[in-house]
Amino acid sequence: MSEEKQEMREDTTQRNERHHEEKKYQFMREQIRPQGRHRARKMARTGGVILFLGVLFCGISVLTFYIMRRYWPVESLGAEVIYVTPTPADKTEEPAPTKQENDINALSLEQYAKASKALLSQGNKVKNALVTLWTKEDHDANISKSSLCGVAFQQSNRGIFILAPNTYAADTNDAYAEFSDGSQAKVTCMGQSSSSGIAVYRVNRSELSDKMKKELVVVSLGQSDTLKLGTPVIAVGRPNGVMYSVHTGLITNNDLEIPVTDGSVSVCTTDVAYSEQGAGYVISIQGNLIGMITTSYTDQTGTSDMAFVQMDCLQQCTANILQGEQETHMGVTGSAVNAAEAKEFDLEKGLYVQAVSVSSPAYQAGIRVADVITEIDKKAVNSASMLHHVLQSYKAGDTVTVTAYRKTPKGKKQKETIKVTLQ
Repeated sequence: MSEEKQEMREDTTQRNERHHEEKKYQFMREQIRPQGRHRARKMARTGGVILFLGVLFCGISVLTFYIMRRYWPVESLGAEVIYVTPTPADKTEEPAPTKQENDINALSLEQYAKASKALLSQGNKVKNALVTLWTKEDHDANISKSSLCGVAFQQSNRGIFILAPNTYAADTNDAYAEFSDGSQAKVTCMGQSSSSGIAVYRVNRSELSDKMKKELVVVSLGQSDTLKLGTPVIAVGRPNGVMYSVHTGLITNNDLEIPVTDGSVSVCTTDVAYSEQGAGYVISIQGNLIGMITTSYTDQTGTSDMAFVQMDCLQQCTANILQGEQETHMGVTGSAVNAAEAKEFDLEKGLYVQAVSVSSPAYQAGIRVADVITEIDKKAVNSASMLHHVLQSYKAGDTVTVTAYRKTPKGKKQKETIKVTLQ
């Protein structure tokens, strides 16, 4: 029993000790909790006082500044005051460019400089394809040899073929070509087109200097489908009147169809400055020949921008000349009559004759201004380009039947059937 009592006393002692410990910790927790709340309230009061003092100080400062500015202006202190003029209401101040914008602008300028340099370099490559044409008569009369510019555009194993304006007569036998190295060679005229205003000259390879035989460039012909608005082009020859000068620009108009005798020419304008002494050729950025500079159609193209005739409408002429075929000539200039014009003016749809060359086959046959040509040998003719296309299927000496409509003195349409012998 004594052992059991002893164990009971020990259990009781342990329970008392645990109870005492729990009481002690409870007392400590009860003492610490109020101290934490007191500290938080004290910090909140301190923060509130600081905030109040800050607001009060700012209010006093603003009030003081206002009173000083109103009753004691800075001008009274003798200091210089710069007043900034306000920006007008209809204008906004542009923000200063950022570093990224500066980098982009610098890159754009660098790219533009590189592109311009590349275009000029491409133009300079054509230098050895350009020639100056002159005659002995011009030379003897001390006429400038820079009056006519040609370009090598075809070649054979024996000769070089040069495209140029048809300034000289086809039977000229004393024409010469001066190349970029200063050497000269005699040329012969293969043929010319009075409607397109071009001629083709031939130089024998044996006439070329050894240097020119190695360095001569023959320019390839390009296509007009590349002649879109805004397309970069390169003017070579003497676009500003100085031989071997190079200009670059953009196409500003690619839709000019200008009537010429027995056909029409397609003309483009550029933003290159116009020059009355300008002549030469236009090449693409790939280096292909796409046009011949012209100053003949300023009524349509203006006198401020350079214009050129597209090579597409000259290729058939040059091909005929190279093949030894004579250009078929009828002698009329006209423009298309569309459906609206036909209805308004009571005309037939076809080619309205604007001019008839004196002594031409058309004039001799009886075709007159204001006639409307509708057919040639039952082939429809509704534009100047169609007239040119139809005439190319005939040769000089052929006789064709032209169907035309003419207004009588009473204003009625009268059908005319006219026989024309082409030259």
